[in-house]
Order: sequence, then structure tokens, then C-alpha cells
Amino acid sequence: MIRPEELRAAAAADPFRPFTVHTTDGRAFSVPERAWVAVGVSSASIRVADPDGPGDMFHLVRFQKMDRIEFLT
Repeated sequence: MIRPEELRAAAAADPFRPFTVHTTDGRAFSVPERAWVAVGVSSASIRVADPDGPGDMFHLVRFQKMDRIEFLT
């Protein structure tokens, strides 16, 4: 499980490094910019781009379902 402090630190890093949040059920959420994630107490809102659809979506992901953070660069 990822702790809120870990995700908050990844999002606030300077310089920012893009990362992916992997969940325990196999999903993966890319965070190419710090503005794509909002960290709460028990969950995070992560933006998901939808280039072919009506617009981007946000997924609310609970920290207990987050498995790991993978930095892309």
C-alpha cells in the first residue's frame, strides 16, 4: 500500500518526474504532470486522458488499493 505522504512527495518533487501508480487489481494510472493527481487523506483523484472520447476523466483511487509508484524517467 502507498501512503498518502509517498504520493504527495512524488507529485511535489522538484523537478517533477512523471510516474505511474499501479493498483493491487492490475490497473495502472499514468501521471505525466503534477496537476494530474490530487492527494487526499484516504484516496487520490487521478486524471485519465481520453483522446478519443468526450473528455478526460478522473478516477478516485483509495490508498489501500495502490500497490506501488513507478517513476518513468
